[in-house]
Amino acid sequence: MASLDVESLFTNAPVDETIGIILEKVYRNPDKQPPNIPEESLKTLLDICTKRAPFTTHRRQMFRQKDSVAMGSPLGVLFANFYMGTVEEPVFSQHRCPCPRTYARYIDDIFVQTDSEEEVEVLRQQFLHNSALNFTIEFSSEDRLPFLDVLITKSTPKMTTTVYTKSTNMGLCLNGESECPARFKTTTVRAFVKRALTHCSAWQDTHAELDRASQMMINNGYSNKLINREIRTALNKWYMEDGENKENPPSEDIRYYLSSSSSLAFPGTKSPDLGIP
Repeated sequence: MASLDVESLFTNAPVDETIGIILEKVYRNPDKQPPNIPEESLKTLLDICTKRAPFTTHRRQMFRQKDSVAMGSPLGVLFANFYMGTVEEPVFSQHRCPCPRTYARYIDDIFVQTDSEEEVEVLRQQFLHNSALNFTIEFSSEDRLPFLDVLITKSTPKMTTTVYTKSTNMGLCLNGESECPARFKTTTVRAFVKRALTHCSAWQDTHAELDRASQMMINNGYSNKLINREIRTALNKWYMEDGENKENPPSEDIRYYLSSSSSLAFPGTKSPDLGIP
């Protein structure tokens, strides 16, 4: 297993070439009708939104974007996907390199599974030959490979996935005691719960990730009551979403966590929120 990453794709994708690719795919696609806008008008609009986009520095100096797509532009993902699709097409359609057993791409991050490291390098060289981009490679170690925020483990007879947390992660998130709307805090909890459910391929790993995330959120000021409510709601929905029971139903146990910065053994410390007035 290996991952390929494009260095600064958004700011390195050639704008004029990508606009030409977009127009070709949109107006000369045999499977889809062209949009109700003249081709020249769409070309002008794409050009204005990329090459003529003005921005101001902290010193109130105004500049204009000449080439590449500015970071944060709504068109960044669109241009990146169109350009990367054009880079991939000749490599795989003409069989210029051994076809990987697994190939998956999310914008500029690519996951591949091949028979050898040499095949990955051949694939990288073909991408370099067909683009103006630079690609880096990260190979799996001990049959484990982090890809985005997923840790992929190669096992028999299939791969398993869990949530990947970097060693530099400080365990910080939106503080539960901050002066933000309550819905923002609830959304934060839901995001961690959903990630555990979608990223973990086994219930054992799901529960382990929910334990880790719950303790982290407790350390950031969230209450056990809020966390347990969102976990229970998400598990019930996940468990019954297909109209039938899944394997290993979620436990009915309720776990409580103490903030790592305090202890009940010392006076003046904050006790965990047990939902008791």
